Amino acid sequence: DGNYKPYYHYEYTYLNLIILMYAVFKIPKWLRKILLAKPFIQTNKKFKILHIIFYKLMLYRRGLCALVKRDYSMFPVKLQFFFCKILSPPTVNKEKNV
Repeated sequence: DGNYKPYYHYEYTYLNLIILMYAVFKIPKWLRKILLAKPFIQTNKKFKILHIIFYKLMLYRRGLCALVKRDYSMFPVKLQFFFCKILSPPTVNKEKNV
């Protein structure tokens, strides 16, 4: 089939950029309405630099959230070991709400 594209074939399209933006922050309704306007959606321009910026922001956000939750599994093994030694384990609140 000539239309087949492997899943790792990523294109720097406008709609892919919008999806990537959602991975970084919740887009307010007023901005979403502007970004999803017909003239913008129908563009054929490529947005490689913006994709790279938002992709890195998404990775930083995921990393920070993982650190806050003390889930080091997404990091390389050496960093996992470092975080486990340096950062305290999560505290468990043993009080029961009555």
